Amino acid sequence: MGRKTKKAYIIIAAIVFVLCGSYHFIANKQSQTPKMSIELTPVQTKPTEELMAEAAPVLPSAEVKVHVAGAVQNPGVYGLSPESRVEDAVAVAGGFAEGADESALNLAAFVLDGQKITVPMEGETAAADTSDLQNAVTADGRININTATKEELMRLPGIGEVRANSIVQYREANGGFRTVEELGKVSGIGAKTFEAIKDGVCVK
Repeated sequence: MGRKTKKAYIIIAAIVFVLCGSYHFIANKQSQTPKMSIELTPVQTKPTEELMAEAAPVLPSAEVKVHVAGAVQNPGVYGLSPESRVEDAVAVAGGFAEGADESALNLAAFVLDGQKITVPMEGETAAADTSDLQNAVTADGRININTATKEELMRLPGIGEVRANSIVQYREANGGFRTVEELGKVSGIGAKTFEAIKDGVCVK
């Protein structure tokens, strides 16, 4: 074997030695490196019905009591929602009795808490409201905005103490209301509020 051949073998052996050493070094490093374990915590979800119940707004319950009398099938005191009309009160009392004068009442008027609604027979005159609202409520169930007190006005839908005071102040300053539409000039009475109460009020 010549010198050159021997020298080449030595170089090759050295390279193999270095490569093997590097391989073992890297392998040891990898085996010593701690493995990271990620634990996933399961997310607990609520049933859809439970989530909907939590998201639903809590609305206050309200009810007005009215006394339905006269020519109806089942006269008595009934609880109704504040948005109910006179026709709803008649319906819950079983409807008109035979011979009732159905045109005597304003069926579109809002009912008021403590109101007495009397349905007359044909040929009879509609009885006036005999509740504590008798001075302000007409026979057909509407509130006279020229005579109603602040408390009576507050029974109208959307009319709180501030708006009721504004109505009283306006009529005192202007000598009363001449038309129902004049309510639109009262501070705080917008188109939406007027639309809600126009069928339940009158001017006399």
